[in-house]
This record gives sequence, structure tokens and C-alpha cells, in this order.
Amino acid sequence: MSDSPMRPRAYSTTDAAKYLGISRHTLEAWRVQGRGPAYRRLGTGHAARAMYLVEDLDSWIDSLETVGGGR
Repeated sequence: MSDSPMRPRAYSTTDAAKYLGISRHTLEAWRVQGRGPAYRRLGTGHAARAMYLVEDLDSWIDSLETVGGGR
């Protein structure tokens, strides 16, 4: 058995923003604008919460890769 801590499967908006190194406000704005990583809604109505799967966050980061070197 490993002593390393388990990585969560999904993050709240606050934790996903920390994972990405951006503010919660930026991540929320991107969600409203249809930009940013994929997310899931848990619940309905005002009680619904946006949750971000770690694999979706990683895939989104990978999609931002640029080719070549800039100055």
C-alpha cells in the first residue's frame, strides 16, 4: 500500500481554480463565457454546484500547449 495521499477525482470551483493557478472569479467567468475546462453540475437550481474532474482539468491544460519557442 502506498503512503502517498490520494488525489481527489473532482474539485470544487475554488479548488479547481487553485489547481489551475487562477482566481475563482476567472474560472467562474470562463464558465459563463463557455471557455475553460469542462465541468459537471451536481444538483439542480440554485443548489447546483459546478465540479471539475481532474482528468478534464489536465486535458484542458494539455490543449493549451503551444508549439515552438517564443521570446
